[in-house]
Amino acid sequence: MTEDIRNIRKFINEIPDLSLGQGIARMRELILMMPWLTVSEQLSMLERDYALMLDVLLKGYKDESRPQMYSQMLSRLRVIACNALSDAVTRQVPTFTAAKTKANTISFDKDSIMDTLQGFVQDLAIFLLSSNPSNPSNPSNPSNPSNPSNPSNPSNPSNPSNPSDPLSSLHKRHQDYLDKLFSYILTSHNWTADEAGFMSELLASPTIDSMDAQLLVSAVTLSALTVPDISKVKCLTDIYTATSDGNVRQRAFVGWVLTSCANTCFGSQLTDIINPLLRDAEVRNDLLELSMQLFYSSQTEEYNSYITNTIVPDIMKHSDAGMRHLGLGEKDDDTSIEDILDAGAEERRMEEMEQSVRKMMDMEKSGIDIYFGGFKQMKRYPFFYTLSNWFMPFYLDHPAIARLVGSIRHKQLMSLMLDAGSMCNSDKYSLIHAMSSVFARMPENVVEQMNETAGGAIPRFGQRNTPAYIRRIYLQDLLRFFKVFPQKQDFTDVFTTAHNFLALPPFEGMLHDEVRKYANFLLKRKKNPTALFSTVYDNSNPEDNRLMALISIRNGNYTLAYELFSAIADSCPDDYNAVRGAAQASFRLGDYAMAEKWYARTVAMEQTENLRSQLNYSVSMIHNHHLDNAANNLYRLSFDYPDNADVQRALAYAQMLSGKTTQALKLYSQLLATDSNSCDKLNAAYCHMRQGQWQEAVSLLKAFLAMEGTSEDDILGDDALHKDMGICKRDIMMALDLARQ
Repeated sequence: MTEDIRNIRKFINEIPDLSLGQGIARMRELILMMPWLTVSEQLSMLERDYALMLDVLLKGYKDESRPQMYSQMLSRLRVIACNALSDAVTRQVPTFTAAKTKANTISFDKDSIMDTLQGFVQDLAIFLLSSNPSNPSNPSNPSNPSNPSNPSNPSNPSNPSNPSDPLSSLHKRHQDYLDKLFSYILTSHNWTADEAGFMSELLASPTIDSMDAQLLVSAVTLSALTVPDISKVKCLTDIYTATSDGNVRQRAFVGWVLTSCANTCFGSQLTDIINPLLRDAEVRNDLLELSMQLFYSSQTEEYNSYITNTIVPDIMKHSDAGMRHLGLGEKDDDTSIEDILDAGAEERRMEEMEQSVRKMMDMEKSGIDIYFGGFKQMKRYPFFYTLSNWFMPFYLDHPAIARLVGSIRHKQLMSLMLDAGSMCNSDKYSLIHAMSSVFARMPENVVEQMNETAGGAIPRFGQRNTPAYIRRIYLQDLLRFFKVFPQKQDFTDVFTTAHNFLALPPFEGMLHDEVRKYANFLLKRKKNPTALFSTVYDNSNPEDNRLMALISIRNGNYTLAYELFSAIADSCPDDYNAVRGAAQASFRLGDYAMAEKWYARTVAMEQTENLRSQLNYSVSMIHNHHLDNAANNLYRLSFDYPDNADVQRALAYAQMLSGKTTQALKLYSQLLATDSNSCDKLNAAYCHMRQGQWQEAVSLLKAFLAMEGTSEDDILGDDALHKDMGICKRDIMMALDLARQ
């Protein structure tokens, strides 16, 4: 961000705190600093209007419309500032400079835009009908699903090998126009209400192509994300409420949600647009779903790191078995010998590979973007040099890929791969480029074999026409743009904060039930929803207190967690979750007297034994010197869970404190040989000291002090334990002297 852009943005945010006169003066200073701004005349008109208002005020005239006029003038000042920001962005940000240059190559007005977009639909229909109007089964008939321009069957492009083909020429001309129109919208000044109304009516209309509308909705969104424009936000909400096209509607939905968070400088103007929508239960539910989808998007790089480092290596390790199941590949000598010695080895390898693939498919079904890691490396093709292509819905007649499609042999395999999984539009364009390159180098028989067998091997995704699925695909397209676009630094990455939009203006405090559900969603995924939940938290609401207690446990605020859980448990004694929560919180606080009390209630309420509750109950009793009761419970647990190291560790500690150091050392010896930690070494050393076995004790102290994160302070701080075991401080100091040697 340049200094000029920073200064204008700062001014826009300061406008609510300035008088109109101060704002006008500050804007005039900015124009003097940046004489290339094109808003000087707009500001002069505002200055004249405000001077007239001040003159009327000075003359003592009463004007009931004055408050409204003053508010309108402030809005005009904000629009002028935003237009100045647009000037600065298109002048100083390379991507926008290029887009502005492209947009200036053609003249855009309402009539020409409408005529061109509607004319394309008419020209395409006339062309296809004229090819063979009488034969409904002919692929050229637009009513036939096999029509090459029908998105439901993307496997049959028009005539990609011949760019002079009339249909190919039609698509090329139209795509060039769309690219320029996209650039025009992206770099446009703030729209008037009339301009926004025209565009919303046009993009919601069934008289233009759905893919055109989807692309231009993205242009409106990207423009309003870059430069605040309340009219563009209104345009997106109007499209959302008016269109009957599911794809256009969901793009507009994502658009108005994201741009609302970027246009809070418009204050009440924004809330007047958004609040009526929030009264609709369906909208609120969609906002909750979108929050969750944006969360998954924000975690995509983390998930893909796991896929790349864990799942893919497993698949690759066993990929030879998978290839042979397709009738491809050959066994190497080591594998052949292994199959002879172990007849089930290959089947196990195949099963392990299938498990890894299923794991990825399960991640995909849960909403995780599993393709990002692979396809982000495939965005260097010339296709992606064009900004608008990142947002273009996939179709095989796109002029930039049509020739590639024509060169791909075995269209059945291509169609199956394009139809597999939840692959977004951007990745499908990447796949076409990759397939045209890879297939061209593969032997014919190998491609033929893959073509014949791939139908059963390529997984399919389920419902694809639901609003949630459409949003998911669009979010993946947006994610690739903001994360991979070569000039991504020219844009603000919405995925860094967008998943918490329910906690941000204008949504903050408006969607209580949805925020609670989303906070629960985050909590289950081990994320911290404190900032989000605090926007709706009501301490008089028991369920809010329960959720806040759970969040506090997660954040390590055990004091608050205990206060809340214990209050709930006191008012509802049979509430197991509250009783157990109070037990956990008091245990974490080190208040073992209260922990023993609460865990006694917890284990009494558990119909099926919970090992963790029983273990914490026993440890609480140990700390309270109820050693016999603790030991009895731990003896029983050690019988039921003989391989559990924590049970053995707690029992050894109880025996040590009871003076039964011989029995304790037997358990510590087992732990030291298998699953030991630093405490095991230190406690075993104390047992040896108690028995006068100083050589063994010093050896264990040395081993303890050699472990990372330990120090002599850990030993010297055990005064109470030393006293309970009858080990004097002098002996501890001497043992440490020996351990230092």
